[in-house]
Amino acid sequence: MTANPLSPSPVMVNSVPASSISTRFTPLDPVRVLRQYMTRLIGMLVLGIVLGLVLFFVLKFAWPQYTSQAQLLVTGSLTHAYEEPSVGGSPKQQRLDVLRAFIKNQVIMIKSDDVIEAAIKKPALRETRWFRHFGTDVQKAKETLRENFFANQIIGSTLIQLKLRGNQSQDLQLVLNSIIEAYRDQYENRKRTDTSNVRKVFVRERDKAEDEYQNIQQQLKQFREEHDLATLHTANDEANLTYNELASQASVIAVNLQTSREVYRALKAAHAEGRIAIGPDALAKVEADPAISGRDERLRVLREKRDVFMHRFGKDHRAVLEVDRTIAATEVERKREVDNLLRERQAVALDQSQKAVATYEGQIIGMQPALEESRARLRDLTETLTEYNVIEAKSKSIIARRNKAQKLLDDMAIRDSRPDSAGVTNHLAATTPRLTFPTQAGVIVTTVVLLEAFFLLFIFVKELLDQRVKSPSDVMLIPHATVLGVLPLASEDELGPREIENVVQKDPTGLMAESFRQVRTAILTAAERSGHCAIMLVGPQPESGTSSVVNNLALSLAHDGRKVLVVDTNFRRPVQHRLFGVRGSTGLAEVLRGTSTLDNAIMHMVDPSVDVLTAGGSSAVAPELFEGRAFQQMLDDCRARYDVILIDAPPALLTSEAQILSKHVDAVAVVVRAARDQRGMVSRMLRMLDGNAAVMLGIILNAVESSAGGYFRKNYEAFRQYRQNGSLDAVAYQDDVKSSLLTSDSITDLKGSPSDEDDEDRKV
Repeated sequence: MTANPLSPSPVMVNSVPASSISTRFTPLDPVRVLRQYMTRLIGMLVLGIVLGLVLFFVLKFAWPQYTSQAQLLVTGSLTHAYEEPSVGGSPKQQRLDVLRAFIKNQVIMIKSDDVIEAAIKKPALRETRWFRHFGTDVQKAKETLRENFFANQIIGSTLIQLKLRGNQSQDLQLVLNSIIEAYRDQYENRKRTDTSNVRKVFVRERDKAEDEYQNIQQQLKQFREEHDLATLHTANDEANLTYNELASQASVIAVNLQTSREVYRALKAAHAEGRIAIGPDALAKVEADPAISGRDERLRVLREKRDVFMHRFGKDHRAVLEVDRTIAATEVERKREVDNLLRERQAVALDQSQKAVATYEGQIIGMQPALEESRARLRDLTETLTEYNVIEAKSKSIIARRNKAQKLLDDMAIRDSRPDSAGVTNHLAATTPRLTFPTQAGVIVTTVVLLEAFFLLFIFVKELLDQRVKSPSDVMLIPHATVLGVLPLASEDELGPREIENVVQKDPTGLMAESFRQVRTAILTAAERSGHCAIMLVGPQPESGTSSVVNNLALSLAHDGRKVLVVDTNFRRPVQHRLFGVRGSTGLAEVLRGTSTLDNAIMHMVDPSVDVLTAGGSSAVAPELFEGRAFQQMLDDCRARYDVILIDAPPALLTSEAQILSKHVDAVAVVVRAARDQRGMVSRMLRMLDGNAAVMLGIILNAVESSAGGYFRKNYEAFRQYRQNGSLDAVAYQDDVKSSLLTSDSITDLKGSPSDEDDEDRKV
């Protein structure tokens, strides 16, 4: 196999730019967190149930609370005496809005100090053990009753719910009934008082209306004695008819006067301007005048004569031209004659309109005395009749007031006698007290919810503030970081070896070998695309597993047919000679010092074919040797001999070798141990290596533990079944492969966890 279907895709994923993401808090996948802590959540659930049971029994014997309940039905006052009774004690829908305010007032009244004080004075309540418990301190009894008594409206109904709480159940029912009795007494007293006051108002209004009616009747009698109503009505009708006729005549004359004035003004203006302003009728009369008719006849004869000459001689003949001149002269004379006649008629019309205006003005002036006299008589008669009508209307209004007051008194009597006019009735008597606190279910549920809530808050805050790199999604939170590959924790492969050293050689078909092939493919893709040969692998701090990763990558590359050289540059803690099982007194230190040649220092492995350049025999080597020409020359020689050079570098944050080596190598891959190295540490390391000659390939996330219920765990189980049984459903396998690809959607399904620490050369 050349690719690992159980690890993320080798394609490097670009991280989100640093400017657009904050690494102070870790983005969470709630489902992943819940799966991870599911066992502990179940444990907290069991613990909450146990604690809830214990707390229930403690509260039951130490702080019990009993409650007695009662209900009042509010029907309100009847709107009128003959209102239909409500069905089932419930008011009609149209009365609900009015009842809401009434119910609120009754709730306030029930909880008032007057009702509480009246209840305390009840003999039945004073004989209870509850009251004797307070001794002579009546005020304390009132305060206790006020604190433990509750009244409120039941939503969606006209019922008032009453509750009385106490830690002794013997007398609660009797005390609650005493409160209801005190409230009912006050309600009935107030209702009787209000009804009596209203009845007095109506009686006073009825008597007052009766007195006013008698006075009005005296006024009407006196008026009829002074005036004959029939004669008044007849005279008023005659005066009204006379006045209307005169007014109609005056209106017609006024219209004619206005028309005459308009005609006169128009004719006068035309005469002053020298123009003809005469109507079509006058023009027709002028056209019919004999003088004009004679000239028209002459013009007709001349035109006929011209037509004969035109036909006989042509239009330019002297005879035709002579006739044309005669016709033109005749037309001019005709027009002059017409204008003269029109002016004469216009002068006549102007004189006639002036006379008409004067005539109409005289008629208007002549009618004014008669019109004023008729108007004055009509006004006097109308005022006299109006006076009588006003007195009569007032009499009717007073009669209506008296009758209405009497009807209201009668309706009140009928309404008060109806049994359904109580307004507030007992719907449910005080119940036998029952234990309301604590309730077993309530205490258990509350305890479980609180414990689970606090635990969830704790784990989510813990995960939110956790800065460790545990999964590829955490790598993407680091500015300018990319994921090169993911290596699972060795314990994920239950069928493989527990040790990670040389696992590619020891278990070539196992989970770890497949994971290293995935990383190998990613490195080869980047190296072949950009021509990289010398690749440095470095971790931020010790025990990141860099040496083991270099060891297995070298073996995987060798199995792929690559010519590989492993160079151990960690003079302080060299490991590669032990991992590959080679012995020799010379190595990189001797080559750089010039005490040995490169050929003598390189150790050759046979199966697989891997060459190893160990650190050498001396650990007291200054890092400055990497700055010299010898190291660069050595790398150039190795580039000519090998396909890939893997350089095992010391931790970058503790030593300076990584920075120096990054100036000479072609590319750098950072090995980060999951669930231990923090994002800030890795980010600081990337900034430190940034700007050197080497290209940053990305981050190899080492020792990643699959999350509970995540894609990787399912794929690991499928891989294990595949190895054990040699059979795996093809469709399910393809789905698992797709789900394991490193994308922005699935990258959060990996989670790392710390393992027992050991030295760097023994742990991945």
